[in-house]
Amino acid sequence: MKLQIKTLVILSIIGICMVGMVYVSTRIIIMNGFLELEKQETLHGVEIVVGAISERFSRLSSICSDYSLWDDTYAFINDRNINFIDTNLVDQTFIGLNLNVMLFFNSSGFLVYGKAFDLQTLQEVPIPSDLVASVSSQGICSYD
Repeated sequence: MKLQIKTLVILSIIGICMVGMVYVSTRIIIMNGFLELEKQETLHGVEIVVGAISERFSRLSSICSDYSLWDDTYAFINDRNINFIDTNLVDQTFIGLNLNVMLFFNSSGFLVYGKAFDLQTLQEVPIPSDLVASVSSQGICSYD
């Protein structure tokens, strides 16, 4: 083999090895950077969602507390006064409070009254039966 061919083969092999090393090292550096960036973006997104859920839960807790401490609600739980429903549980209440469901339980955990409302169609809808079972077993609203 001639010296020119040997030199060309060796330089080609060295060139291919260098390109391969640059490719591998660049890929590792870039991939690690992108993975870290993706991790940070995911954590930021999760923090936003957790904050939104926390804020919504706090708002719902406040609404629940307001209704549970209200004398009219206490009387309604005991006497099931239809006037309370006609006055306070109208469709506009659901729209104003941005609620889909209101459930009223007595201190024994029995459902006294419930109403579900679809905020998109602005119509009353049936209460999901599994929701009633879940809420009553979880004790979401306190009665203290």
